[in-house]
Amino acid sequence: MEDEKREKLMFDSSFERSRTYFQTLQVLRIFSQTIKSARNSIRTLAPDYLPKTHSPRSWIARPLIHPSSNPTEDKILMANWKILWDFYVESEKQLLQRVTEKTEEVKSLRDGLFNATSLREASRSTTMNRYVIVFTIVTVLYLPPSLIAAVFGTELFTSEDVTETIGRFKTSTVVVSITTYVLALLLIWLADRLEYPRTMLRQIKEWCDNLMRSMVRLFRRAILRRHDADSNDSDLD
Repeated sequence: MEDEKREKLMFDSSFERSRTYFQTLQVLRIFSQTIKSARNSIRTLAPDYLPKTHSPRSWIARPLIHPSSNPTEDKILMANWKILWDFYVESEKQLLQRVTEKTEEVKSLRDGLFNATSLREASRSTTMNRYVIVFTIVTVLYLPPSLIAAVFGTELFTSEDVTETIGRFKTSTVVVSITTYVLALLLIWLADRLEYPRTMLRQIKEWCDNLMRSMVRLFRRAILRRHDADSNDSDLD
């Protein structure tokens, strides 16, 4: 099989192949129903005096409803009709078997098409996720310097001494960049270690509470030290 033909059978970007399989399955279903319903039509072709409510195989063993005046003709007619009916039943069986086989074949091709298409879409999604990861990393790398440059571009950080401004800019860039990178790596590590969002939120809440307690303790100590220093100054005065 050629590569181009194999590509068309395996993948379906425009859904044309899926539409063809769907139409084929519908046509095969109609064929099967038509073949099964033809049995009743064939029965209506039987002679009027033959019992249509029983199988033709039992007609010979059962008496005729309206026998003719010539019993020999009746036997010949019943024998011929039995041959015709057996031929029809065998043909019907073969046709239904072929329709069933074709239906299963088309279903197999359709399922294979869906699986191959899903696999290719998943592969494309994985590739796109890799591209997004690369763009995200590049964005994170350039975000802190861009932020510091935008902040120092305002008049709030304008100084008469250019050397001092450059020094502040370098220091701020290094500090903010390192903080951002460490925080990003920490969040990635947390995302890999923590399985459930509730657990992550609970741990973040605990860390925030501990941080707030530490800040409150430091603030109290600073106030006490300031109060002690003011008391010592007043005693000296």
